[in-house]
Amino acid sequence: MNRGTTSFSRRVRDELSQTPLPRDVSLVRAELSGVLEVSPGVRLAAADGEARVSTGHPGAARRIFNLFRVATDLKARLSAGRSNRFDRRLTFGVTLPRGISPGDIDPPESGNSHHPERVRAYLRGAFLIGGSINDPRSGYHLEIRCASEETARGVEESLRAAGIIGSSARGGTTYVKDAESIADFLRVVGASRSLLRFEDIRVMREVKNRVNRRINFETANMNKSIDAALRQIQDSEELSPEVFDKLSARTREIMRLRIDNPEASLRELGEMADPPVTKSTVEYHFRKIRQLVGRGDPT
Repeated sequence: MNRGTTSFSRRVRDELSQTPLPRDVSLVRAELSGVLEVSPGVRLAAADGEARVSTGHPGAARRIFNLFRVATDLKARLSAGRSNRFDRRLTFGVTLPRGISPGDIDPPESGNSHHPERVRAYLRGAFLIGGSINDPRSGYHLEIRCASEETARGVEESLRAAGIIGSSARGGTTYVKDAESIADFLRVVGASRSLLRFEDIRVMREVKNRVNRRINFETANMNKSIDAALRQIQDSEELSPEVFDKLSARTREIMRLRIDNPEASLRELGEMADPPVTKSTVEYHFRKIRQLVGRGDPT
């Protein structure tokens, strides 16, 4: 993951971590359910096992801790540490009580899982623990790494319920690659500041791409015109004196104008003639010259 990707993903995670907790406890549970289902450190209810949600983002850890505190009467533990003495990065963890599973937090009977607000909350929690977004300056790619392929398919279904086009892949990753859909995702999860930055960069990138396409188009046309002018000059110089003497005054004039003005377009050559002639007339005279030197019509 490059630095740009980390920077933009962290900006989104910063914003989501600072979003006020929903007042509706069912939405708190939906968001926490997204965290627990996506997190690879959560194991389904085992009476003697503890589930741990780990993240490198302190704000995300605090939010998950507070989500759990509001959603349940049980106590979780917040901790920080390094995986080993050589690792300089801190890892923040929320350790949940023994035997807790996502279904305990947000059971199916608690409400319609496809209710718009619940979907928004669920996706916010899923991104908070498993999501990343490329810096839009380098490309459009959002992904949520899940604990299992089944969970990834569930996240994809939630995206679809929110009107967002996403796909799940083997290995348990759900991804979105369309710029419009990524913007919709940021809007859905409530990352409004990140959305504005994303849109600003996207507009600038599209403008730059249009300018580059225009420059490339004009450069290609210019190169084509230069090649044609050089070919026309070469054809004119290869005419024998006998053939040259038989040319009409107009053809000789067109030849002279081309040799004196190699950078001019056919239209400009026609305007220089006395009296002026059309572009098609200039083309006719160069076609005639090309036939006289034995090359036939230009391709």
